[in-house]
Amino acid sequence: LHGLTILSTDVSELQSNAKYADVMVRTYLTEDPSRATNAIVVLNMWMYAMYLLHQGLDRCYKRSVADNPDVIPLGGGGMDEFISLWIGKEQTPGRSDGYGLYSWSQEMGNNFGQNDPESPANSDIKLLYQQGITALSFPNACTPSNIDTMPYLWSVAQRMISKAAIPLMQALIYAIANNDQRL
Repeated sequence: LHGLTILSTDVSELQSNAKYADVMVRTYLTEDPSRATNAIVVLNMWMYAMYLLHQGLDRCYKRSVADNPDVIPLGGGGMDEFISLWIGKEQTPGRSDGYGLYSWSQEMGNNFGQNDPESPANSDIKLLYQQGITALSFPNACTPSNIDTMPYLWSVAQRMISKAAIPLMQALIYAIANNDQRL
């Protein structure tokens, strides 16, 4: 909360924000749908990226219990698919100039004074991606002869999801603290 230290922490003042997110979403959808566009895009990209991670885990599991794992395509194991949505297009490391979730996470990290130069969520996700893709690069990954890949990938994916949720929470906290109707 470093970036929000100048804002009030008085409980009585914050009580008026108890249903802020619900009221804000309902207002956007009923009175001014054009204002909800950015939030809708971000949330849909976020959900689809998480879905791709889980699809990769599902393919890994199916291969690890299959009699003939070669008939089940592993692809990027969900990792490559996820990171392509996270990083997006035309992204400069440590900046919010691209077209993906990375850029949005940079904006949220900047709101909280966390970027150095990259938001901690982005740094952690990139590191976790490297761990996941390394596990998938081992011979016989996600096969009955290497059953350790699946639980390891599951662990990495769950940590990625946790880190990816940070900018969502930051956006909500920032919007509540600033009564910002744009987010």
